[in-house]
Amino acid sequence: MSLNMHRGTIADIKTGQCDDLLDAIVNAVKERRQALARGTLRQINVGDDVRFNANIRPTYLRGLTAKVVKVNGSSVKVDIDVNPAYGRFSGARNVRCPATLVESTGKVGG
Repeated sequence: MSLNMHRGTIADIKTGQCDDLLDAIVNAVKERRQALARGTLRQINVGDDVRFNANIRPTYLRGLTAKVVKVNGSSVKVDIDVNPAYGRFSGARNVRCPATLVESTGKVGG
């Protein structure tokens, strides 16, 4: 799909031209995010390092890494380093995080 087509679709949604389809659009986005999370989970194993992506809240966690201690159906549990950059999560253990909020760094811990 071209960038112009995306802009047109988004503009149609914003201007109300797709109001009768909003529930279907929301459901489609939710299903797509779940599919992406399943794909992310297939790439992540216990001991791997993951990076918090741009959708994470609080935003100060964006780009920071954590170590995977458990992989669940749609989420991971991570241990977070002791570091002031992690704010209130500094040193936290077994923090549950939806898979849609992390990405593999490609680095396997050990």
